[in-house]
Amino acid sequence: MPDKTIPLSKDDIYDSLRGYAAAIQHDPQTNSVFRLAQDYFFALSNGDIQIDELFEPVQLLNDELFEERAKFLARQHGLKDDTYSWTAAKQALNSLADKGFEAFSERISTDCGGIVFTAHPTFAHPLEERNRLARLASGEDIDNTHYGLDASEQTDGISLEEEHEQAQSAIHHAQKSVGKYLSAIFEVAQDRFADRWRELRPSAPTLATWVGYDLDGRSDIAWWTSVAFRLREKADQLSRCKDSLKAIQKAADNPDQFDGLLKAVESSETIARSQSELFLADLNDPEELVKAANGLTDHSSDLFPLEKLVSTIRGLSDGESDHVAKALLCLAAETEVYGFGTSRIHLRINAAQIQTVIRRDLGLMTEDRDLGQVALEALAEKIATAEPAQINFGDLFLEQSTARRQFMLCAQIRKHIDADTPIRFLIAESENPATVLGALYLAKQYGVDDLLDISPLFETPHALENGGRFISRLLKVSEFRDYVAKRGQLAIQLGFSDAGRFIGQISADMAIERIVGQIAGALAERMPGTPLLIFNTHGESIGRGSFPGSFTKRLQHVLPPGLKLRCQNLGTPLRHEVSFQGGDGYLHFSTDVLSDSAYLAFAHYALFEESDALEDPFYSEASLVWDFYSALRAWQEALFADDDY
Repeated sequence: MPDKTIPLSKDDIYDSLRGYAAAIQHDPQTNSVFRLAQDYFFALSNGDIQIDELFEPVQLLNDELFEERAKFLARQHGLKDDTYSWTAAKQALNSLADKGFEAFSERISTDCGGIVFTAHPTFAHPLEERNRLARLASGEDIDNTHYGLDASEQTDGISLEEEHEQAQSAIHHAQKSVGKYLSAIFEVAQDRFADRWRELRPSAPTLATWVGYDLDGRSDIAWWTSVAFRLREKADQLSRCKDSLKAIQKAADNPDQFDGLLKAVESSETIARSQSELFLADLNDPEELVKAANGLTDHSSDLFPLEKLVSTIRGLSDGESDHVAKALLCLAAETEVYGFGTSRIHLRINAAQIQTVIRRDLGLMTEDRDLGQVALEALAEKIATAEPAQINFGDLFLEQSTARRQFMLCAQIRKHIDADTPIRFLIAESENPATVLGALYLAKQYGVDDLLDISPLFETPHALENGGRFISRLLKVSEFRDYVAKRGQLAIQLGFSDAGRFIGQISADMAIERIVGQIAGALAERMPGTPLLIFNTHGESIGRGSFPGSFTKRLQHVLPPGLKLRCQNLGTPLRHEVSFQGGDGYLHFSTDVLSDSAYLAFAHYALFEESDALEDPFYSEASLVWDFYSALRAWQEALFADDDY
């Protein structure tokens, strides 16, 4: 043990760390934190200090860093300068209203994408600690003597049930932001268009989740678990709708007209909650399966069409005061955003699971990377002649193919839970357009092709290099074009986890921007005016494409202004979705204050921030930029192949 004083005060600890950090000039591999930890290890081993002497300085450091993290979070959300505030939102809406009612109505009813709450692995803070951090950042008083985690709060991991609950908590805060956003639209419209504001049918950036529905890389989600979660979400949302209707009823001029709708909503909520409990059992037991299936199918005739619910809520506004009518029209618009759930849902499987069905059940080979023209033509023919199959829960129980089972699941959700709300069907590691046609064939076979947005994920090096050709080949297939026209958009997914690992984050950024431009160009050529929906699954960690700055910079990072401008010039409307991943992502929606600023930042960038012509050398010096990309990618690929790496 060196003859030196062991730092036991906060200031001395910082001085030691600075001293070790300065040694990097002589020892490039030095690590100041590790060196200090070594000092403590040897001092404890020799008895020079006792373990309890470290408690106070560590806690003081923890508190200081906790406060710094909260301040950073507040800056990111623009809480000090009201960057993303309701005042700013209303100013943007009033500026839009200056263009007249028609322009206002068109813009606020535009489908612009939304926010998706994705799953593990980023749960850096246990729940209680994360909530304290969020409250501190939001300006709330924290009563705890220390901000950090109490030993009793430590957890060994997080279960699927806990993950789902945390995602739903974030969604609950986000729903409040959606409601306030729609209310702001109607408030501005009431002031600016007194005679016509009730005509408005506003949309709002959507909310979605794949927690409980994403099978790519997970083995802890049974098909009946997804059904149970969806039924629980339906019950929760119907409960919120019921509570909203009761609150509005109290101020209504004609409260009796609410009774029929309230009775129907309450009945549907009760049924959905009891059905959810049945599907939480272990349905490997045939008796439990029969009980759950009967509990769901016995009430199929009670399925409340979403359109009927929305139109009934709107109808209640007739003859009511402006205040009550505004609340009802907001509720109707919210109901359209969520459907019969707290949010929309994304299912995800791997491309290999689709290819297994194509190869085994259809006898087609799709492994070639020349885009499988024979397979494309054969699949197109099968899509054209496919007839929807009649299935039941027994078929789901017996089916061994993950891909088929997920399409069957979609069919059962449509038949028994929610017949109208779109479902995203994500296919990870997509490198072959035959995979997408195979998915479309299965969707048509199970009668859900008009409900699903089949979305290939481009994140492997091959997919990022060839994704433009991938979509071009698909768009040559008339059956695929018919499908896109039916859905009203082309949906794709882009990710950073594999892309960043294989070719590096900077190269991935550039490749993703390039592929979006190529796909937008192909879509503009084949189907002019068709919207392109881009779901960007960047995460909260650096390894998953996180951006540490403001929300505006974060959004520009995944959808650069120049790319927005290119799509605008092509006449391809963009619908953009971004993910907030795991606990670190849910942090941004852990309080109403944080949720409002995050939601408003997205809404403003998606709807109100126009892209002007940019004098950007990134676009004017395209050849130089692409040489830089190629060199950087080659370096990362060599690193990735290195055995030491």
